[in-house]
Amino acid sequence: MPGRRTRFSAAKSRIKEYFPSDLARRRRTEDVAPLGAGTEANFRKGLNQFLVEARTLARFVHPNIGRVDRYFEANGTSLHAEKSSRRASRSRTSSPAGRSRTKRR
Repeated sequence: MPGRRTRFSAAKSRIKEYFPSDLARRRRTEDVAPLGAGTEANFRKGLNQFLVEARTLARFVHPNIGRVDRYFEANGTSLHAEKSSRRASRSRTSSPAGRSRTKRR
């Protein structure tokens, strides 16, 4: 959001950007644009779906899912920031009953 300052710790977060390299290119100005008229419809559809996914993930609060803190459009694309979860980053395996458990080393 222009003119609004927010604190954001990149060390504990991941930034995901919508950038389908088969449909778009990055200009020298850092803007992302469809490769041409033939790819624009698919690029826009994917961009919309990326935003829908970010909105959906932002509603989840679960220890095994990275929490989406922010999502926004900028430079012709969309980005979302996820807080890294300590529990989500552990190596996990499934138990015979289908429940997941942390691997012991």
